[in-house]
Amino acid sequence: MDDGRTTRRGAVFLFDLPASRDERWALLGRFLGRWFPDQRANHGVDVAELVLAEQRLGISLPIAFREWYERYGARPDVWSLQDTLWMPHDLRVERGVLTFCIENQGVVRWGIRLDELATEDPPVVISDPADGQAWLVESLTTSAFAMQLAVLNAKWSGSARYRANGQGTDEAFGAIARSYPRLPFPDLHWPSWPTHFFGGDDVIIETNAETWIWVTARSQSALAEVDALVRKAGMDGWEAYEESPEARVPEWT
Repeated sequence: MDDGRTTRRGAVFLFDLPASRDERWALLGRFLGRWFPDQRANHGVDVAELVLAEQRLGISLPIAFREWYERYGARPDVWSLQDTLWMPHDLRVERGVLTFCIENQGVVRWGIRLDELATEDPPVVISDPADGQAWLVESLTTSAFAMQLAVLNAKWSGSARYRANGQGTDEAFGAIARSYPRLPFPDLHWPSWPTHFFGGDDVIIETNAETWIWVTARSQSALAEVDALVRKAGMDGWEAYEESPEARVPEWT
């Protein structure tokens, strides 16, 4: 296996987040095309819906937030496979935060502080899983959070053909960190702290609190490489291991 920290081959484009928002949105578009392919023409929310939300809430939405929704917001197959990205008519203000996404059992919410709405690309906060009244910074910018959320949801994608998840050993977590580049996101508070992402062209590896490992791959060989790596590091097997040559077709409602 190549040392992914020094070898960056092919179409890998998640090692560094571009500095400009336009480049970040283009990067997100390429990522979605690779991990969430969809042939529909319109992937964005109508501008009029965002204007109505602003009028209803008495606020102005940040530029980056509007760009995200206008370009890619109308993709339930990306944003609402497990948790739910609220559409404009569901956006709400809670405890000084404009909330726009909720975990599937309501454990946490994501949002933007009202006093940061005037910032072009403001930080995204998450309700503290241990204290629902507190908010923690989950991403330094909205545009980076959009990418982060897409990566987090890749494991649920109907287009992902090969996947596995299970409890890892300390040695397995170390082997993953040595063998695959870490993707450019901070330590995340959800699903558990810290959550990290590693990967390459054809594989995304998510580690939760050095307890659980999720692997999502676009090829059988990419999944097999991770499987061989962690077994050599002492893992006996996986809670679930799936090889599906045919991608699952998303159901639209």
